[in-house]
Amino acid sequence: MRLRSILWACLAGLALAALLHSGALVFATLAASALAALVVGARRRLFVAVTFERTLSRRVVDWGGELEIAMSITNAKLLPLVWMRVHDEWPHGLEPQGFALSPMTHLGRQAFVQTVSVRWYERLRRRYRVRCTERGLHRFGPIELEAGDPFGIAGMDRVLEAPAEISVLPKVLRIPGFQQFLGHPLMEETVTHSLAHDPTALRGIRTGIMLWAGIVVTTFATEYVFEVRPWSLVGINLGFWLIGMILMGAIVGAWKKK
Repeated sequence: MRLRSILWACLAGLALAALLHSGALVFATLAASALAALVVGARRRLFVAVTFERTLSRRVVDWGGELEIAMSITNAKLLPLVWMRVHDEWPHGLEPQGFALSPMTHLGRQAFVQTVSVRWYERLRRRYRVRCTERGLHRFGPIELEAGDPFGIAGMDRVLEAPAEISVLPKVLRIPGFQQFLGHPLMEETVTHSLAHDPTALRGIRTGIMLWAGIVVTTFATEYVFEVRPWSLVGINLGFWLIGMILMGAIVGAWKKK
């Protein structure tokens, strides 16, 4: 409805009232015209100077962790918002804490629906907490705002993209017995028979032989096989490495703190 149409309807009502000599019809025509003009004017300025913000407390959340979502609505004009309905699309895998979410037909989406009232020159803030129970990259939005005039006659919609994303990390599972391979301090109990915690020469010699067999022998064997060198040369080169690593292992293993 436009103001021009309201004016023509008002003139027609006044003309009819003059023909019928009806004062009540004049009053009713003027009242209806004034109400219609107020509704049209209010509807045009419903979302003027109105801002909406959605803020996430974190961008990366652990599996099972909580996320705080803050909503802020600012009405910086004299005309109040008697009612405004907020419809925000949230991803699946968020468990609300103390409020409810509505399921949607879209795959993996759910709706946050809230109706609020904002007075003139007022900023309304509300915080909501959710628990993240599904890993992956999740997106928020779009937001649909719906508000009506103070008389509840007509309404108006507004769509905001307001994109936002959060990353939920995978769930960390505990593997029984795996901590024994990690060593101190990540394990609950230290390993009693560890080469690194038994300062004896015999342990050091065994460690040197193991390192010699696992690193030196495999490295030299690969090179000498392709170069087709005599076995005597291989034995000499591997032998002095074996003696050297045995001596180093014995010294380090027998070393004691003063």
